[in-house]
Amino acid sequence: MLNTSVEAICYKVRALRDGTFPLMLRLTQNRKRKYLSLGMSVEERFWDFKKNTPKRNCPDRDAILAVIERKSKQYREQITQFKVEGKDYTLETLVQRVENPVRKMNFGEYLDNLVKILKAENRYGYAKNIDELKMSILHFRKTLDFYFSDIDLKWLRDYELYLRGRGNKANTIGIRFRALRMLYNRAITDRVVKRDNYPFNDFKVSDFHEQTMKRVDRRIHKTETQKRDRIHKAMKATNHTLKRIGEKLDIPISLTTYVARHSYATVLKRSGVSTAIISESLGHSSEKVTQIYLDSFENSQIDEAMKNLL
Repeated sequence: MLNTSVEAICYKVRALRDGTFPLMLRLTQNRKRKYLSLGMSVEERFWDFKKNTPKRNCPDRDAILAVIERKSKQYREQITQFKVEGKDYTLETLVQRVENPVRKMNFGEYLDNLVKILKAENRYGYAKNIDELKMSILHFRKTLDFYFSDIDLKWLRDYELYLRGRGNKANTIGIRFRALRMLYNRAITDRVVKRDNYPFNDFKVSDFHEQTMKRVDRRIHKTETQKRDRIHKAMKATNHTLKRIGEKLDIPISLTTYVARHSYATVLKRSGVSTAIISESLGHSSEKVTQIYLDSFENSQIDEAMKNLL
């Protein structure tokens, strides 16, 4: 396990304009060091460089000691937490955890706040999905006073059993879990929960398939060739309709499902929606795939087309 030392020092490398020297918190790990400003400074004569503490005659000594104690305690507690979790960490990771802590907000508070934001943005469809998920989980847990970090693999499996026990089919269960997964990704982006707690790596939402389509495939489209032909015909009909809509609205580009999908992703990106959420909505296998997808059409030609569309 990594050992990291935390100590306050008077950084006697370069004096400030007033002749004092800044006080820093020095983190040391495997001979690597990182310095963090404590936002205070002292004159050289008021600092004990052997004990790394302000001398008794130092002005504001009590305030300086209080700041050093508070900041040092934050870092030592986080180091202890890493040890308890059995996780390796770098100095950069340590600083990130301490200086950018997650926001304390329970599941219900986060959902209520998100619904307000969505309605203010006139995104009523998304807000409705969140409300439906909220009521489902409320019936499951009898309360929403818990945290995203409480949602682990066992929690997800229990929720699945609950949904099945109420007679929900795989399709409905899949909708609930996709909404929950998207919500969890957004909570990570909003720093309400740590990414380390993410429970969906071992719980595969993709296991919940659309059952109705399977029954249709067994009655009508049996071979792979028949299925591909059906998809081709459906896409052709959709593109024909989109083209007529575009012509009627005098849109200067030919509308297709390809353009529609790109437009949808672009609007989400320019609205500040995280790549994780866009990835979920597009059904991509990872955020990396989504980033490549977004980068592929972020050019002047698409930009000009979007001006006309929006």
